[in-house]
Amino acid sequence: TTAASRDDKSRAFCCDVIWKTLTVMESSMSEKEPLLQNRTRRAPKLTTFFGVFIPCVLSIFSVILFFRMGYIVGQSGLLLTITMFSLAYIIICLTVLSISAISTNGAIKGGGAYFMISRALGPEVGGSIGVIFYLANVLGASLYALGVVEAIVANFGHGGALANKLPVESGYQYLYGTMVLVICLVVCLIGANMFAKTAFLIFIVVTAVTGVVVLSFFLEEAKCIPLPVSNKYVHHNPGVNNCSNHTGRYTGLNLTTFKDNLLPHFGVDYTTGSVADFALVFGVLFNGCTGVMAGANLSGDLAKPSRAIPLGTILACLYTFILYIGLSLLLAASSPGYLLQNQYNVLQLIDIWPPVVAVGILTVTLSASLSTLIGASRILHAIALDDIFGPLLRLFKIENRWKNPYAAVIFSWLLAQIVIASGEINILAPVSTVFFLMSYATVNLAALALELASAPNFRPTFKYYSWITSLSGVIGSFGMMFFVNQIYAAIAVVLVLFLFVFLYFYGGERSWGYISQALIFHQVRKYLLLLDPRKEHVKYWRPQILLLVHNPRSSAQLIQFGNDMKKGGLYVLGNVILGDVEMGAAERREQQMDAWKSLVERAKVKAFVEITLASSVRLGVQNLAMISGLGGMKPTTVMLGFYDAQSPQDSIDDALPPIKKKELTPLSESFPRLRTFNEDRCLFPDEYVAIICDCLNRLKKNVVLARNFSAFDRMSLSKDNLSFIDIWPVNPLESVCDTIDYSDTTVDYMLQIGCVLHMVAIWKKTTRIRIFTVGQDQRSAEEKRHGMIQKLQDIRVPASVHAVVPSLPACTQYPEHGGRTLNDPLQYICPINELMRSFSGGMQTKVVLCYMWHPPVDPSQYRVYLGHLEAFTANLPPTLLVRGLRKVTMTSQ
Repeated sequence: TTAASRDDKSRAFCCDVIWKTLTVMESSMSEKEPLLQNRTRRAPKLTTFFGVFIPCVLSIFSVILFFRMGYIVGQSGLLLTITMFSLAYIIICLTVLSISAISTNGAIKGGGAYFMISRALGPEVGGSIGVIFYLANVLGASLYALGVVEAIVANFGHGGALANKLPVESGYQYLYGTMVLVICLVVCLIGANMFAKTAFLIFIVVTAVTGVVVLSFFLEEAKCIPLPVSNKYVHHNPGVNNCSNHTGRYTGLNLTTFKDNLLPHFGVDYTTGSVADFALVFGVLFNGCTGVMAGANLSGDLAKPSRAIPLGTILACLYTFILYIGLSLLLAASSPGYLLQNQYNVLQLIDIWPPVVAVGILTVTLSASLSTLIGASRILHAIALDDIFGPLLRLFKIENRWKNPYAAVIFSWLLAQIVIASGEINILAPVSTVFFLMSYATVNLAALALELASAPNFRPTFKYYSWITSLSGVIGSFGMMFFVNQIYAAIAVVLVLFLFVFLYFYGGERSWGYISQALIFHQVRKYLLLLDPRKEHVKYWRPQILLLVHNPRSSAQLIQFGNDMKKGGLYVLGNVILGDVEMGAAERREQQMDAWKSLVERAKVKAFVEITLASSVRLGVQNLAMISGLGGMKPTTVMLGFYDAQSPQDSIDDALPPIKKKELTPLSESFPRLRTFNEDRCLFPDEYVAIICDCLNRLKKNVVLARNFSAFDRMSLSKDNLSFIDIWPVNPLESVCDTIDYSDTTVDYMLQIGCVLHMVAIWKKTTRIRIFTVGQDQRSAEEKRHGMIQKLQDIRVPASVHAVVPSLPACTQYPEHGGRTLNDPLQYICPINELMRSFSGGMQTKVVLCYMWHPPVDPSQYRVYLGHLEAFTANLPPTLLVRGLRKVTMTSQ
């Protein structure tokens, strides 16, 4: 018992020690909350001031505030400097308005600008611009790290302002840059809260240093300022401005100095050896304004991003603009251009206590590097989480228990480490500027697209923007991007296009909602209202087809053929489901609609799908023929498969392009099975002919019946063998014996269909149009041939015409046309069929167009009529029976 008691006490003691240890560890990281609970929660969120305002201010200041203001004013002069800052801030503010509009229109997650663009413009644009924006931030991190290195060298290197201790060779400078980036890496790995606390301390330091610098302009008197030893372009003129060689004169606030600095004096940039110009200086200057996205990049770490991003960003822009303009005025009034052009560290050397400015330079550039590095990691992490690049970025989804994407941080640090090998701020600045401008242009484009789409759900709480501001931002950003550097801009555009194409084909679908769909809807609705059917003219006729399909499993070839036949016109695939809403047919309709859309996508046909519910097929066809289409886009031709005794053949998986690997089941399984030979049909012969009569007599539609298209092989058209489109403009019950009526709309429609097919690229390459004129004897056949040749010249149809003569009995006509009663119409139909088979029955004929005479008025003759059509087209290649009601060709302009 005693031993057991000791064991229990030992266990209790160990558990107590372990528990207290874990509690102490957790309290240092998450405000004394239990470890297990903290693993499932995020780190505390950032406020507007800490999460947006401070990162934006520090990123905007970066290397420009203390280290390049003299360069900008000295090269450009005060007036041009103010102009460039105003231009830069106009572009920035237009972008800020767009950011504010998007960020206040719903929840914003991690990724900042990438999240906004991708959710507005889709994964293709969002992903490609996201990569560009990521690279811009990596370049920015490297650029600002080089700023820290330049400050270290200027103060502690050879001829340094504070000491002369450190070596300044390129290898050592790379080492200093590496050390700076390592510091940034450590802070970023700890997390956004550590960054916010560090940034706040740096903000206090920078604010104090800025105040000291401004005060120095009023306290410091004229003196000589030493120029950097590395400056090899100094004019060796002893006594310049009453100073010794390799120095420049600081005059203090002086009206003469102010006047001399009003206009630009472009000279040599002593860090690169190139002559400065407006584009180069603006590229450096604008890089000091690119930090406007620093707050948006931390959107996933903000407590209220929809409020913090617009408010914090706007205040940061206002604050930094006032300070930049104020410093420009003070520099222009106190420092001659010679000094400003040859000593970029002038603000430190004229300060009442130079070490203070050195601290400011080091801290502000370090914070800018921190901000862009952590922003880059968040962008990369957001892109990886969206999985739009598939497995390529899967590694960067990794987070620690505080949701810090350390894999993305490390990779971004490695890239920045490679970039700093370039070694010069003024080399990296234009590249970084171009990439940032590309990102800003796309943010403005996203806001513009959302505004123009007029979507009811685009209701941002930020109201101080419009499509004009967004469009101005797009134009300004793109224009300035190419102005800064055409080569870098072209590279950025090519990279975006490459990424866009890659994501378009391999990125996969996302359920984010596509702004392109909203814009298309908006424009289509507008133009459909303008499309007035009363203004139609035959000159601009094109086929508008409603193809009625019972089951796509047996009609895949016909669906593809109909797509070739439409010639840029309306193409609707119609289907009738027997039943009503109360019987559950509506649910079946919704299920079938998804399958039909997959069919359209896989078949690569440009068609709409219409599925209707009806108690009978005839009623359903009437509904489809009347309601299909919209506005001025209405089907004028109804196309049906032929009604015969053949059993349907399942050909959908063989006729369509190969199935994709990601599709687990064949497309045929998405549709009902085909009927067998012995099963009853849902449509009877009389109803079938009645549908034809409805379309012709009541609905005034052209009618095309398609037979034998199970034998149609579209892929064989791509071979080099010559093939034919054969047209037989002959009514076996009329025009064989009479002079052909060249104004017959059915003949015109047949010729037009043949011409339209021949205009399709795959048909035009290997097919020719042949027209056969049929006469009772050779003389009449030749007369008809010459008449047809003249007609083809008038309507500009490329075709060869052939005169043929069948063996026919004495001429007669249908009684409804005023002729004698036919004892047996088949004695005229069958010889014509034999004639057509003799000329068009070979493998070279891909499709045959035949004349379809009008159905009889008497419903009791419907089955007889159908039998005659079946005999007329028996044993032919894929055949179209055509009946036209509307004029489709014209001979005059």
